[in-house]
Amino acid sequence: MDQLSSVPSSIAESIEPTLKIYLPLLNKNSTAIKSTLRKTFSYGPNPRNNLDIYYPANNPTGAGCPVFIYTYGGGFTRGDRASEDHLLYRNLGHFFAEKCGFVTVIPDYRLVPEARFPSGGQDIEMVVKWLIDNNGKTGGPQPRPLFMMGNSAGAVHLCTFLLHPSFAELRGKITSDSDACPLRLKAAVFCSMPTSFRSPRPYRVPVLSTYYGETMEQDCPLGLLENCTKNKGVSDAAPGVKFLLLYGSLDPEDEILGCNKEFIELWRSSGIFRY
Repeated sequence: MDQLSSVPSSIAESIEPTLKIYLPLLNKNSTAIKSTLRKTFSYGPNPRNNLDIYYPANNPTGAGCPVFIYTYGGGFTRGDRASEDHLLYRNLGHFFAEKCGFVTVIPDYRLVPEARFPSGGQDIEMVVKWLIDNNGKTGGPQPRPLFMMGNSAGAVHLCTFLLHPSFAELRGKITSDSDACPLRLKAAVFCSMPTSFRSPRPYRVPVLSTYYGETMEQDCPLGLLENCTKNKGVSDAAPGVKFLLLYGSLDPEDEILGCNKEFIELWRSSGIFRY
C-alpha cells in the first residue's frame, strides 16, 4: 500500500503503475485463484455479451447461494472479464465465491466506440434477465439475495441500470417480494464512480461525446439522481435497496472526489434512497 502514494493521481496515468504493484501479488496466489470453478456463458447477441460465473468450492451448483454481480471499469473503452495475460478480475471471482460464498458473476459489456448510452445499463439488464431465465446455472429457482457492485465506468453503468426509468420494469421484479423472481436485489455498491463530467480531462472528451452525445449532463449519474429527486414518480427507482458509495483517498479530486461529494449531498438531501 505504501507504494501507491507514488502513483499519479490521473486515472489514465495510474493504471499501468498500479498494475505493476498488484499483479505480482495476484501471481503469487495463482493456484488458488485458478482453482475456483468458472463457467462462461453468452447473455446476448453482441460478441461482448459474455459472462463468467464463479462457484464456491463447497457448493459447485450454487444451490441456495446469494448472487453477486461485479461490473469492472475501463474508461468506457477497455476491459475484459478474464485475460490470458493476468488474473485481474478472476481474483475477484475467486474471492467472492470462496471467501464470501457468493455465486459470482462478472460480465463483459459493450465499449466505445460501439457503445452508446444507455448501452451499459442495457447490458446489465440483459445480464440480470439471463440470470433469471437461466437460474439453473446459478443454483435454482428459489428466491435468493442479489448484490451488485460496479467500479468506475462499471459503476456508471450500474447506476444507469438502477436509476434510469428505462429499466424500471426489471427493477420492479428484482425488488419485489414475489417468489416468482429468483433474485431479490438487496444492496448496490458504487466504487470510485465519476458521477459527472462537467470539466473532463481532455483525453476523456471524445469518449464521453461518443457515449453520451448531447445528453451527458442529464444522463450521467448525477443527472439521473437529480431526475429522481425532481420526479417523485421515479422515487421508487430501487425500493428497499441499500446503497454504498466508496472512493479512495488517492482518487483524483477533479475526476472522482469532487463530483462524489456533490452526489452524496444530493443523495442525502433527497430522502429517497437508503444508504
